Amino acid sequence: MEHVTLEDAVARHVRPGDTVQVLCGHSRWTAAAREMARQHWGQDAGFTLVMLSLSSLGALFFRGPMVRKVVTTYSGDTFPTYTPNPVFQEAYASGAVEVEHWSILTFTQRLEAAARGLPAVVTGSLQGSSMEDNDAFTVADTAFGPVGLVAPLVPDVTLVHGAVADTEGNVALSEPLLESVWGAWAARRGVVATVDGVVDSLEGLGHRVKIPAHRVLAVVEARFGAHPGGLYAPGLPVRSYGEDIGFWTEARAATRRDLDAWARHWVLEPAGHDAFLERLGHERLDWLS
Repeated sequence: MEHVTLEDAVARHVRPGDTVQVLCGHSRWTAAAREMARQHWGQDAGFTLVMLSLSSLGALFFRGPMVRKVVTTYSGDTFPTYTPNPVFQEAYASGAVEVEHWSILTFTQRLEAAARGLPAVVTGSLQGSSMEDNDAFTVADTAFGPVGLVAPLVPDVTLVHGAVADTEGNVALSEPLLESVWGAWAARRGVVATVDGVVDSLEGLGHRVKIPAHRVLAVVEARFGAHPGGLYAPGLPVRSYGEDIGFWTEARAATRRDLDAWARHWVLEPAGHDAFLERLGHERLDWLS
């Protein structure tokens, strides 16, 4: 496990052609996801993006363009309300990006199958829906009747923003977890973790340490690394902060106007995470805290 800069962590561990998961449980976004978009902007990187919910910021990966396929449960805006997003609609309709939809349950079950090293997991979901045509779903006849099965979903690397890590690379998360634990364990190579703080010891917080060091490729200390998502960290040695609703709303608006200009200002021009925070401004960050 490495303690490196955010730029180096992404450059070393996120490779063209990878299946990359951005975890949405626990935090809605990661500083590493933004760095991934910055490094691969304008390149046909051929990523498969695995993300429980894309939200407005997921459009960055489409506009890059750096994504060929998406595995998800929802492609659209979340703030200020749930709405269709024209960037996703256009990419899917034109065939520029292939999309594979799952229910929230089966998306997580597929990650669980990968994390546990199982060939499949039993599910009662999907039958009777269009999603039962997905290649990774089948119905098997058993002595107990027909049983739905979902195959493992194995990212090459998973990007997660955790609350805090220790110097060994163990990462503590807080609720809501959603797919986070299974997603972290499912990755073939491991996890690139950004965290709001690195401490010498997580003693007494074993119940919150969900990602052990042996699954972690790199840890980067990145305060506000979940922005514009919030961080709920009660009982942990870092400060919680709220969702930046205004930023989410600005991102949504940009997908309907000039996404390239917005991406240039917030993703491409800031040379690193500190520069991004400087652009956000101390007043805004203080208000979120």
